[in-house]
Amino acid sequence: MSVLRRWLEDTKMKTVFQGLIEEAGYETRSYSGRGMYGKTCLGVDLEGGNLGRLLGDLVEMTATSDDPGEAVEIVAEGLRSMQTGSMGRGMIVYFEDVSYDGPVQP
Repeated sequence: MSVLRRWLEDTKMKTVFQGLIEEAGYETRSYSGRGMYGKTCLGVDLEGGNLGRLLGDLVEMTATSDDPGEAVEIVAEGLRSMQTGSMGRGMIVYFEDVSYDGPVQP
């Protein structure tokens, strides 16, 4: 596979994964946590820390997408790099291997 093709597929995965999360009703943002040394990635703030709801919503989004097979692959790949962090009463879920498509937030 050419470097360009791999880059295009990787970029598509990142954009589609973020889009699926946003379609499910979650607000995404850039995130850079402890030990990431300034690197940013895709993050989702979860009020009340309901990780199960996010995962359930992503499963539903893949099932109802135009191409469920591709959506499952994209979501599975994104979830493999999922990490969580505590933010008081809430939780940040972040995906270290998925770039955030949008403005970087402080």
